[in-house]
Amino acid sequence: SLGIGAVLGVILLWVIGFDNMDKMEFWQFFMAYTFMFFGVYAILIFTTIIHEAGHLVCGLMSGYGYLNFRILSFNFCIFYDGFKIKRFAIPGTGGQCLMAPPEYNDGNFKYKLYLAGGNMATFILFAIEVMIVAVTGIDTFIGRFVLLTAVISLYLLLLNAIPMKLGGIANDAFDLKSLGKNPEHKKEFWLSLDVNAKTNRGALLSEV
Repeated sequence: SLGIGAVLGVILLWVIGFDNMDKMEFWQFFMAYTFMFFGVYAILIFTTIIHEAGHLVCGLMSGYGYLNFRILSFNFCIFYDGFKIKRFAIPGTGGQCLMAPPEYNDGNFKYKLYLAGGNMATFILFAIEVMIVAVTGIDTFIGRFVLLTAVISLYLLLLNAIPMKLGGIANDAFDLKSLGKNPEHKKEFWLSLDVNAKTNRGALLSEV
């Protein structure tokens, strides 16, 4: 994270243009860098939306039901009494897509495409950004800015594609690896999704 942060800082200066900085007043440079900084934040949010949308689409394709789509602390949820927007965040995560799982039959249920969907979407976004950079070139502002977005996409892709726990929370690749090796973990994962879905729909924990 520190390394990526340092790279992003240098790229921000590069996007503005080292030659341009020599011609800028301090306030002009400050405004340009501030604008780019918030641009990076917007890119992070956009990339997170694409990642979670990948989970959503692949989940629907696998027979899952829509339940909760979260970006930062904004949760778009379906409860037993209808659709609601709630504020809730989990430290260490920028978003989450929780869905009602399909039936658990003889120790099996579809989970691979659902879990891999986020990384698939992020990779597609990264590939598109690389192609745009190749077409526009890095001598243009657009090319440099899109390269910046590609670096961010790659960073988020690696965070989710390399099996690890972030703040004690398993990422997508870690879950895929764990579920593939241990049938008990697969059952626990399904139960967590199923219980969450049923309580969202109004059931009491004692009834699940």
